[in-house]
Amino acid sequence: MTLPHDDLGAAWRSARPRPAGRHLDSAASSRQSARALEAAAHHARHEAELGGYVAAAAAEKLVQQGRSVIGGLAGMAAADVAFVESAQAALTALLIGWRLPAGTRVACLPGEYAPNIALLGAFGLRPEPLPVDDDGRADLEGVERLLRTDPPRLVHLDQVPSHRGILQPAAGIAALCREAGVPLVVDAAQALGHVDTDIGADVV
Repeated sequence: MTLPHDDLGAAWRSARPRPAGRHLDSAASSRQSARALEAAAHHARHEAELGGYVAAAAAEKLVQQGRSVIGGLAGMAAADVAFVESAQAALTALLIGWRLPAGTRVACLPGEYAPNIALLGAFGLRPEPLPVDDDGRADLEGVERLLRTDPPRLVHLDQVPSHRGILQPAAGIAALCREAGVPLVVDAAQALGHVDTDIGADVV
């Protein structure tokens, strides 16, 4: 694999504790950097010393900065960013708030992350496959045809699926969805900070 900068791999490794072994399963639950671990430990100490509510209030300015940064990466306002414990929790919150009728058609990649499919099913929604090429990448011509002739209620897209690692043409799909008036929900759990996620999706 060719990296955009020769020293990127070395910089990534030097920012993290030395691993005890080879990690081949960390796409969706990646190794945290030393700075991330230090920040979490610092906040945990504050909670132990000051109490959870006081520590949360003391961290609010940093949390707001985080909302601004994430909003910038996703092309959204800081006020539209909510922090939850996982991508599954985010999708659950969205579906609870949206209250789509049972049987609603949701177009997804055929290789959609299985827990996402299970969650859509738990809410009574009906996942249907987006057209893809032989590599599992969305076929934009096929997507355009689907949206024009038999549009689903919404499109759910894993921009970089953790279990496959295929970069999807998310910006192209977003443009097609906007043109068709079909909402686009992007799972950017593995994409954020790695590829451009400011693509005009309705939800990231």
